[in-house]
Amino acid sequence: MIIHCDNCNQIIPADNINLDNLIAKCDACNSITSFADNIKPNSLAESQPQASQPSCIKIDQSSHNFRMSKRWFNSGYVFLLIFSLFFGGIPLLILIQNILEATQDGSAKNIEVKGILFLIPFFLIGACTFYSGITGIINRTTFTLSPEQLRVQHGPLPWWGNINLDPAQIKQFHVKKSSVTVNDQPRYNVLAEMLDGKEHMIAPRVEEKGYAYFIEQTLEQQTGISAA
Repeated sequence: MIIHCDNCNQIIPADNINLDNLIAKCDACNSITSFADNIKPNSLAESQPQASQPSCIKIDQSSHNFRMSKRWFNSGYVFLLIFSLFFGGIPLLILIQNILEATQDGSAKNIEVKGILFLIPFFLIGACTFYSGITGIINRTTFTLSPEQLRVQHGPLPWWGNINLDPAQIKQFHVKKSSVTVNDQPRYNVLAEMLDGKEHMIAPRVEEKGYAYFIEQTLEQQTGISAA
């Protein structure tokens, strides 16, 4: 495909083409040309190179059905876990100390109810943050594919987003940039688009675009679905 500058009609070199944003920069007149209207819907998918397998993704070759798992762990979860221990642990210690001091005489009359109510939200936020951190360190997302179903499970600690899909009803897999960023770094979602038009999230907030593309391409190969 040859792209001509809209301003001066010169051919734009391939090095000046941005496939992510569907724009190209002309060296001759320094203008920007958009070619989004001139590209076929499946051209970008075909141009996406085969992603290499990252170390955080394992494929179980011994399983009777296809089985692939992605580890959640990254250093951000360690920071989250440490933060939660301070944010929720200190209020919890203060709360326990107040209760013990107030009940030393065998009565709970001296317990400051307002103080306890003030500390409880901090403890609950810390507990939720702690659980998010510990799941990020321990959990994996596992994709199990059989002729009857594609099962997506998060565990071993309970987490939402588990889903079972009928492979025969999947139209395509694709990657979308997530609205969520972590430390100003983008995250990517892998979705399954069904024949009825519905989309299901199967790998949310993947930390690297290459990781997301590897999941997408591997599932396409295993299900026999062509990139669209």
